[in-house]
Amino acid sequence: MENRPYDSEYEQISRNDRDFRAPSDTKRQRKTLFLAIGGVLLAVALFAGSFRLANRFSDKGLSSIRDRIVQVGERQQKLEKMESRIALLEKLQRGLSEQVSRLDGSAKSTREQLEKLTQEDRPASAKNWPCCR
Repeated sequence: MENRPYDSEYEQISRNDRDFRAPSDTKRQRKTLFLAIGGVLLAVALFAGSFRLANRFSDKGLSSIRDRIVQVGERQQKLEKMESRIALLEKLQRGLSEQVSRLDGSAKSTREQLEKLTQEDRPASAKNWPCCR
């Protein structure tokens, strides 16, 4: 640091700054202390209230939620059984469709064979009859 000559104005300003920065007002300190204590008490009250609300809902709410979960599980089991039945019915339907198509094919071929046989077995004079045309 430099050796400065004594400056009375500088010392007077620094004393005023120190006084301004550190107020010794006890009323202000009391207000600040009361506000801080009030804030802490409010925080504690909110914290305790939240636990009280959580405990109040836990007994009634959880039992109803458990009942609903059981109902949902039962419904899910019923739906799974229905789904397996539907899958079985679809499989049976596919099998029946294949059998019907085979029967249609065999009926068609049987009809064609029957027509051939009836045409071959008909006498020539029967071809002119009105019932056999």
